[in-house]
Parts: sequence; C-alpha cells; structure tokens
Amino acid sequence: MKQKTKRLIAIILCLLTLCSMVLFAGWLLRFQVAPEEPYFEGEAHLFYFSLLEKGFPHDYAKELTELHLLHPAWSFEPLLISQTNSAYTWDYVIEQETKEPQTNLTHADPTYQAYHHPRNSDLYDSGYYQASVETVEYFMDPRNFLNETDIFQFFDLSFHTDSQISEVESVLKGTFMESQALENGLTYAEYFMQVGEELGINPVYLATKVRQEQGVDGNSPIISGSCGNRLLYYYENKTQTNENGKQVLAPASGYTEEQLLALNGYYNIFNVKASGNGLFLIYYNAMNRAIEGTPEKADDWGGNSAWDTCWKSIWGGSYLLKKNYIDRYQSTLYLQKFNVDGRAADRNFWGQYMQNISGAMTESRTLYAAFASVGALDSACTFLIPVYDKMPAKPCADPADGTCTILAQATNRYEYQTKLTEPTRLRADNYAIYQTLDVKSGRKISISGIASHTYGVKEIQYCVDGGEWISLDTGKHFDFTLPEQFSPNTMHILTVRGVAEYDHDVSNRKQNQYFLCAVYYINVTD
Repeated sequence: MKQKTKRLIAIILCLLTLCSMVLFAGWLLRFQVAPEEPYFEGEAHLFYFSLLEKGFPHDYAKELTELHLLHPAWSFEPLLISQTNSAYTWDYVIEQETKEPQTNLTHADPTYQAYHHPRNSDLYDSGYYQASVETVEYFMDPRNFLNETDIFQFFDLSFHTDSQISEVESVLKGTFMESQALENGLTYAEYFMQVGEELGINPVYLATKVRQEQGVDGNSPIISGSCGNRLLYYYENKTQTNENGKQVLAPASGYTEEQLLALNGYYNIFNVKASGNGLFLIYYNAMNRAIEGTPEKADDWGGNSAWDTCWKSIWGGSYLLKKNYIDRYQSTLYLQKFNVDGRAADRNFWGQYMQNISGAMTESRTLYAAFASVGALDSACTFLIPVYDKMPAKPCADPADGTCTILAQATNRYEYQTKLTEPTRLRADNYAIYQTLDVKSGRKISISGIASHTYGVKEIQYCVDGGEWISLDTGKHFDFTLPEQFSPNTMHILTVRGVAEYDHDVSNRKQNQYFLCAVYYINVTD
C-alpha cells in the first residue's frame, strides 16, 4: 500500500512539473525576451557589410550599424593604422605609448587609483601619476567607445560642417566666455565662428578645446594678463605648494624680478607649451610661448607676433592646432592624444597634444554635449576610427571595472529597458529589440510598448527608412500606427528610439541622450 502511494505521489509530481514547464513555455511565447545579439536586414544589412568592406572588423561593424540606425546621417570611416605602417600592430603601439612615464598620465586623486601604474609612484606635472599599461590599453581600444557619446573622440575635426553659432554658444554657456567680449569687440562665440571658417576647423571644437583647457571660471593666470605677477610672488616666497595643494616648486634662484614681470600682458588660452614639473615652470613656459606668438601673423598684427590679447591667443592656438595636428594626420581628439597614424612617422607616439590619458574621452563628452544641447545630434557627422592589426579578441577591460564613473564608458552609467506589447510581446534590457514583420501591402502596422531609463524618459521617437524622426508626446509609453502605404515586395526599416531626460549642462550627465528601443524589418507582400 505504501509502495502504491509513493508511486502515485511521484506520478502527480511529474504531472505538476510537466504542467509547469508547459505554462512557462507558454509564458515565454507570450512575452519573449529579445536576443542580445542584433541582426541586420535590408538597408541595415547592406550598411553593416559596407563597413566590413571598408576594413572594419565585425565587432566594430556591429556597434556602428546600431549607431547608424540611431543616427542615420552619421558616417564612419576606418583608419587602418597597420596599413599606414605595417609595424604598427596593436602590441607595438601599446609598447610605444608606455615606454616613457610622462607620455600617459592619470590624476593622483584616489578616485583614479585603479588607473595608476602599480610600480611608479613618482608625481608628474603637478599631481599626476603614470598610467598603467592596462589603463593605456583601455583608453586606446576604440571598441570601448563606440557609443553615442564617447564616439565623439573620433569626430573628424577637419570635415567641413555647417556649424551654427548656437552650437558654439551652448559650449560656452555658464563659463567666463558666455557674456564677455574680446578686445576686438566680438563675443567669444562670434570669434570662434570667424576663426573656424578662416582656418577650416570646426568652431564647436575650438570652443570645446578652450573650455577644456580653462574650465568654467577661466581663472588661470595664463589668461589673466598678469601671470608675471603670480610668478614673481611664487619666486619671492619660494612657494612649493599653493593654497589648493598643487605643487608649485618655485626655484630658489635663477630669475630676476624684471624677467618675471616682463611676462605680464600675454595670454595663452589653449595652454600651448604649458608643461613642466610644478606650476611655476608650467606658467613660465606658457608665457614664453605666448611671447613667441605666431610669427606668420606678425605683418598683420603690426609687426608684433606675440599673443598680447586674448583674441590673438585664440587665433594663434587655433592655427597651431591646424598646422601641427589637423594637417598632420591628427584630425580627431583620439589622434591628438594618441599619435598613431603612420603617415606622421616623424612624430608618432610623441607629438601628442595632451598627457592626460583620459583627455580624448573627456573632451569628446564636452563636444558631444554641445551637439546634444542644441538638438544637433542628428546632423551629418563623420567619424574616423582607428583599427589595428592583431587586436585582442575582446575589448580591453576598464581597470576600474566601471566603478570610477567619470572614466567609465558612457553606456556603463545608466540602464534602460524596452517592453513591447504589440504586434508581439518582447522585452529587452540595455539593448534593442530586433524583429522581422511580414505584412500585406495596404495594411497598417500598430506598435505599442513602454520604455524606462535610469534618468527617466523624455519622449519616444520613430522613423521609417532613416527619414525624419517623429516625436510621440506621450512620455515613456508609446502607441502609434504607421500610415505609410508600402509598395508590395519591398522591405523597410522602422526604428524606435527613446530620449533620456538629460540636462547636458550638468557635467556628470554628458552621456548618451538617445537609446535604441526597437528595430523592425518590414517585409511587404502582395
């Protein structure tokens, strides 16, 4: 009897388990979880393969095709580093960039400790440590930054764009340059536009560069016109550390009062040659470079080439950026930080604008925010992205594993989710839903769902075949019907994206404003 009871219980348990599996399978069919790996059809498929044909590897092409769906006007060009010089494989480039301690530095603050070199505790340039090899690999691997924000370090600065003064003004908003006029009577924004047009450099980039170098307040002695006074004060008091704890390291001898005061009246807004061990030497070198100025403009400037006004400093610094970087195969922020294009062999790995290992990333976020804040992200942008032979199979890891939010990839700083209820129930976390729909010609398509985001959802937008984005004024919920009368035997792409509730005037929110919710490949039949 006991044996029969046991068998009966076992049978009942098996039946219950089977029923549970069937119910669970039915639930999955009812509310599927979308696959993480995107797939491309139609125009997206063609775009993906065009990237492969250009020389982009698969992992590049996949991310860039998703960005193309998000911003159809964007275009991407590979910079095939190992073709510019066959010796420039990934390992070789990393070796060259890590040979000298001061080539790549990271801030000494404990916030950045994961990026510090494990065996070199020397301080450089008033508060920076040598970056570890792993840190250099992380920042040099372009695959880490193929997202809407960080990709702006590959923005081609020499590419002609129809920049608007409103974009420049957005960069300067809230800074010392917002309302202040220059000595020539023009506003900073007006003059950046003028210089950009004259030299063929993106004026938004010029404004971004100055903001990066001088900060919001613009209180550096280098642009005060009285830097000589500050240097004399440091020298007479033998100042070793200033009130903010930064190393000054004023020498005990070797200078005169007359020599230092002669440095008054000059400006160096791009911080050209502002380098050295300690603030005294940094300021001194910067002012002497300002006195040298721009010899090519001496005749136009009344026989004096010096940067003795702020506007001359802007023109001179911009000219140097064009002459020394953009015209010498360093036309992106990435290439200005990592000079790896073999066509500039005479200055590879040393002719680099900045020592800060994160410089290209941080400047790109300011540049990105300038576009985002004026709604210009959907304008035509060209990105020049390095590709190296013999790269690691996977993108090089962030040494801080995302815990240092300032230097983590933009995609690591938020989460989002999309749930679709019609025409099929699907859900995706932190990636887009991809689906193929077969519809008969003349029939309408109804789409509905909801999107959520760490910082909230401002609105949902959709476009068909890369056309104009249509806004749905319904917040995170969306419900719409396509009115298009598609021709039979054609394929179309319906893209749905969310707009995050970002304030791009807030420094820690300069990150991806748009996120891809869903991509429908629509096959139209008779």
